[in-house]
Amino acid sequence: MSTPAVPDTETASVAALRRYEILDTLPEEEFDELAQLATQLCGMPIALISFADRGWL
Repeated sequence: MSTPAVPDTETASVAALRRYEILDTLPEEEFDELAQLATQLCGMPIALISFADRGWL
């Protein structure tokens, strides 16, 4: 099985998440508010915000 190529932007995205220290943190009210806004804008009952580092590759 071959490993998919990692886009150039993925490395920069993961670096930014680590720099902001928001991976593996407790829930934060601001993110809950963003998810709530997304539900309203999209007219959906639920919205999720996920941050993924390279551990899933």
